[in-house]
This record gives sequence, C-alpha cells and structure tokens, in this order.
Amino acid sequence: MKPDLISERRIHAATVDYLKLALRPGVVFHHSPNEGRRGWKAQRDVKSHGVHAGWPDLEILHNGKTYFIELKSLKGRLTARQKLCHEQLIHAGFYVKICRSLDDVVVCCRNWGLINTV
Repeated sequence: MKPDLISERRIHAATVDYLKLALRPGVVFHHSPNEGRRGWKAQRDVKSHGVHAGWPDLEILHNGKTYFIELKSLKGRLTARQKLCHEQLIHAGFYVKICRSLDDVVVCCRNWGLINTV
C-alpha cells in the first residue's frame, strides 16, 4: 500500500504494537479515547469527567517526564482544538510531536530515549 493511503487508524495500531515491544522497562504509555461520536448524554458525561478536547493520541511517561504523540495520516490535519491543546501542553513544559508514520514514531521515541537500542 502506498504510504499516502495508510490511515491514521492503521498508523495508531502499528504504533501501539511497536511500543509494546520497544519501550524500555519503566516506560508507560496510554491512549485516552477522545475520538468518535457519542450521544449527547455520553458526551456530557465525558466532559464532566475531565476529557480535554484536542488531547494527543498517546501519552508516554518515563522518569517524571511526559511525552505526547499525535498521530496523523500524511494528509491529516490538526483541528483548531488540537492545535490549542498542543500549545497548552508545550507551554506547560511537556513534549508534543506529530507523527505521520511508524517510522516517525520510531525516530521520535529514539530521540526521547524511550526505546531500547541495539
């Protein structure tokens, strides 16, 4: 399949499989399922529980630091809420990176020192 035809969903699944195998001991990652459509009651409930619009796809925690990865296809664009959320996270001192392929994720995690290298 051509790289520009790989969906964000497939990039996300491949990234999760990779992180499960490659992260160093003591590194934890998490996905907050903010995406998707919900009825108004469910939407009200997630908002009242602190769901933050635009939150990045993955959070990675290690040695007291938090790293965020936003996954996008090659043609995917950030929403205004995602841009604002990312700016707020960066301003708060966190690391935020947009990755458009599994290769991007590998390079990012390597640069952050989160994966085992041989």
